[in-house]
Parts: sequence; C-alpha cells; structure tokens
Amino acid sequence: MLRGRTAGPTAAVVGTVLSAVNQGSLILDGQATWVTWLRVAVNDAVPYLVASIGWLSARRVRPGPIGVEAATEVTGFPHRTSTRAKEKALMPRVPVHTIGDAPQAARDTLSGLAARLGRVFNIHGEMAHAPVVLAVYAGMQAAIAEHGSFDARTREAIALAVGAVDGCGYCQAAHTASARKAGLDLEQTIAIRADRAEFDPKLGALLAVARQVAGQVGEVDDATWKHALEAGWTDTELTELFAHVAVNLYTNYFNHYVGTELDLPPAPDLS
Repeated sequence: MLRGRTAGPTAAVVGTVLSAVNQGSLILDGQATWVTWLRVAVNDAVPYLVASIGWLSARRVRPGPIGVEAATEVTGFPHRTSTRAKEKALMPRVPVHTIGDAPQAARDTLSGLAARLGRVFNIHGEMAHAPVVLAVYAGMQAAIAEHGSFDARTREAIALAVGAVDGCGYCQAAHTASARKAGLDLEQTIAIRADRAEFDPKLGALLAVARQVAGQVGEVDDATWKHALEAGWTDTELTELFAHVAVNLYTNYFNHYVGTELDLPPAPDLS
C-alpha cells in the first residue's frame, strides 16, 4: 500500500511504466486509437487510487500527536486516550431506568443500590437495561464486600487510579466524592489520579501495580511488583488487588460503551 509523501510520485512512475509496457508499441507505431488512450488513462489512474486509499488508511489508524499527548498527560499510558470529551459529547445509547420502569429482573438489585446510595445513578439505571449487566456488577461488589480485605480508603484510591488510566470521567467523578467520605482530601484524590501519591508511599506502591494492570492489559513488571512487596503489601493482597481493578475496569468500560452522562459534579481537571 502506497502511503506518505512518496505516494504521489510513486503513483506517477508506476502509471507511466504500466502505460509504456501495455500501450507503448501502439503509440510509437502510430496505431493508437481512443481505446488505447483510455487504457493509458486507466493505467495512470489506478496507482493514484491505490495511493489515495493508503493515505486515507494511514490517516485513520494513526493517532495524531495531540491525542497521544492528551492520553499520556491524563492517564500516564500513551496507548490510552481520555474519554472525558467524548462522554460529554455522546448521547447515552441506552435508557436510564428508574426502579419503576426497569426490567423486572433488575428491580430488586436497582432498588438495593438506590437504598444504599440514596438514589438511582445513571450508570446503574443504564446497567438495569440488561439485568445481567447489573447482576454481574452487584455480584462483583458483593464478593469484594464479603471476601476483600482492603479498607474503604484503599478501595477508593484504587478506583481513582484505574479510572484515571482508563480516562473514565464518570467514575473519577463518582469516586472523588466517595473517596472524600473514606478519608482522602480533595488534593489527595487529584494526586492519586495524576499518579503522584507521594503523601502515602505504601499506598502509592499498590496503586503503581493497579495502574499497570489497567494500562498494560494485565501485565505488571517485576520491579513494580517487588516494590509493592517491599512497601509492605503481601502477595495475597496483591492477588486481591486484581479483583478491585477488575470491578473498576467493568464500570469504566461500561460508561465508555454506552456513553453515560454525568449526574454528579465532575472531578477536578488535572491540568
């Protein structure tokens, strides 16, 4: 596929060669007809068409420098792009249900969430549209509540770190509020999202693992894992961390997937 600045000149050369090979003898012998010249035009046009397709393909699949810089600044991982702007621009793809109009299979779970949180949030009302989605979310939360060992402050810090890596504006907003109730102040929530948790080195070591899990499709380098162990976390706790990252990936990706609209104050900008 022809791409880049050389596409045009290359197309011209290829077209000329094709014309010379296929029609050159007729032209030199003075036997060219309108059909001959039509074939010449086709020989010249096809390479330009191929070059144009290649150029458009390259433009489509290669992120521009602005997108890469934005991803690196907000998430710390160049291959992830922040979706804050997209979340504001997209209309929700599915309805936001109330307890009254939700599918019957989702009503009890939705009612329980509303009772615990004070109202039906957009994310939960959208999950209820397919009861299995809400049930999986509730099941993951129930498993963590029953078997998890991290306190609320640590859980909220993990949620903020993962939400920042994934560029999920909705989850960063929600967990900024809940993190403050769990004992983190506003500046600390911003520091966690920006990967600057120096105020608590042990917590920062755990969050470094969480960020790599979220940003590197589960891969964590040995140095980051070892640093977390040296900071005081056990290998059992680092194993448990995967469940906390997973539930946050679930909500982050769901919000991107359906275009959840914010129904609570946004998290402070990191710029």
